[in-house]
Amino acid sequence: MNPGLPTCVAGFEAVSTLLLLAAVLWRLPSVLRRPQERLLWGTMALTAVAMAMDLPPIARLLSDGPATMCTVALARNMIGVLSACGVLYFVAASGGNRRFERAVLFGVPFVLAGMVLIAYGVDPPGAEAAPGPTGAPRTAGYWLLLGSTHLIADSACAVMCRRYAGRCADRSLCVSLALFGWGAVFAGVFWGARLVGLVTPLGDVGRYLPIALGLHAVLRAAALLVRDLAAVGRAVTDARAIWLLWPLWRALVAAVPHVALKKYRFRGAELLCGPSHWRYLVYRKVIETRDAILVLQDYAGRATLERARRHVAASGVPARAARPAVLACVIREACAAKRANLRDGGQESAAIEVDRGELAAEIDFLLEVAEAYTSAGVKSFVKSFAKSSEKPPDEPAEPPAETSDGKPPAGKPPCRRFKSRPQRQLFGRQPRSKALRSPSR
Repeated sequence: MNPGLPTCVAGFEAVSTLLLLAAVLWRLPSVLRRPQERLLWGTMALTAVAMAMDLPPIARLLSDGPATMCTVALARNMIGVLSACGVLYFVAASGGNRRFERAVLFGVPFVLAGMVLIAYGVDPPGAEAAPGPTGAPRTAGYWLLLGSTHLIADSACAVMCRRYAGRCADRSLCVSLALFGWGAVFAGVFWGARLVGLVTPLGDVGRYLPIALGLHAVLRAAALLVRDLAAVGRAVTDARAIWLLWPLWRALVAAVPHVALKKYRFRGAELLCGPSHWRYLVYRKVIETRDAILVLQDYAGRATLERARRHVAASGVPARAARPAVLACVIREACAAKRANLRDGGQESAAIEVDRGELAAEIDFLLEVAEAYTSAGVKSFVKSFAKSSEKPPDEPAEPPAETSDGKPPAGKPPCRRFKSRPQRQLFGRQPRSKALRSPSR
């Protein structure tokens, strides 16, 4: 066996215990606001206290006081039993199993009383010794009662967590139950090995058991922090959406200023507020972007949409990114037309769709549009069209105003002369569509 392995195992056990303690303390403010979480938090706090009492520095500190090593070990094991039964009661309460709840409440006092009686005088002085931590009762009856209680509680907790994790609609609760179940599995491995050690020596295998208990603590800590980790993930996603939507949103707000509730001069200025408001800011950006596109569709005709499709197809854009690229081309040209105030009612408007149904799908689509909006291919579409629009159309030939004798030609009424004007290239104002549609439809 590697000489440094016991040190690594002890270090892992200490780190996992500190992680569980940190998770318990982190959830304390939330528990004060939500009474329904207090039972689960209390059981995890008991688990953290029991594991902390098992660490050698804290065990020595407690034993140096008025309490003996046997009293400290008994208190630690009783706290562990309360924690295991508390988790089991929480899972039973979450599933609505009233009969199992009553069974847990009825059995816990008998288990604790039995541990106290065995530890303080029921066993005769010459009772068979069993392996255990320093200072703990060394009788086989004590460890049989303690280990079987933990094993039954952990096994029932694992089964019930797996059963109810697939039924709950709340995703965070489902993940929490799954993590609790796996934590119970590792705790069951630890206590199952302890029971096996009553019959046969474990040898070097017993030195690896604290790893299973440490994994149990890590999984329980992760189960406590599921909602917080989910909130952090949502905040990161919202911040990313706010940052990436800025170029597209900024261009649309510059073209249609009245759609913006509030204007920001710098990119990322919205992120200076609290993360709890970022989801609202993303939703507001989506609404403002959609309103601006609804206004700008009067400045982009069906011909613009067809040219954008041809341009994107000629650029070799993948099929998955073709629709956002087409919409980005239409938006760029519509913004240019809006700034130049070029609109005409002679053409059908380009049908542009942004609403994808759910908010998450709409945000993902707009992120693809924002990425395409800043690409070189979309910018080249507007530049190429600007160059072609600068070429004036050929002037029509003027009919002869007079014949050789100075009279107007036959069949032609006399009219006044006008200088021919080059026809302006218009984007065409089209009637608003009742619903925004996809540029590929």
